[in-house]
Amino acid sequence: ITASDLTKLEGSSGTSIVTLTVTRTGDTSALTFVGYEIAGRGLKPASAADFAGGFLPGVVMFLPGETSQTVEIQVMSDGVVELDEDFSVTLHSLSGDSSDGVTIGNASAFGTILNDDAAVAIAAASATKPEGNSGITAFTFNVTRTGSTAGIGTVAWSVAGSGGNPASAADFPGGALPAGILTFA
Repeated sequence: ITASDLTKLEGSSGTSIVTLTVTRTGDTSALTFVGYEIAGRGLKPASAADFAGGFLPGVVMFLPGETSQTVEIQVMSDGVVELDEDFSVTLHSLSGDSSDGVTIGNASAFGTILNDDAAVAIAAASATKPEGNSGITAFTFNVTRTGSTAGIGTVAWSVAGSGGNPASAADFPGGALPAGILTFA
């Protein structure tokens, strides 16, 4: 019995399915059951909360003549920017049935839940400037996207007055507080 390695994007809502293929070789004439366990592993281990129902154990059943089965593991989606998380699925023989004596070849498959979330941060390059008596005074803000930078991302932005003497719409060209959409390609 062997298992294949797996990797999956976590997704942003619901669950994502990680498919594990378990194969058997040799004498396939008997009904065979193999158990499996899911666990976090490595420096960035997945937790039980990363899987629907937690670290649920399971059983793979091979009917006589079958050489391959799939196990679907449900990964919980979230919108949290985090490190990629590692986990393992380990096969084991079940005692007390016809599977006693089954040899587990590659006992563990290793997987990674890939973070696909991004965060955006804004910082003023120069937050304080004199207003001046004519013309326009430009302020520059740097917007940074971290986490997954795959795909196009958009962020709505707007200016609001703050502090003891807040800026108002009259302080801006056109008499309106600026707003817009920033797109990351």
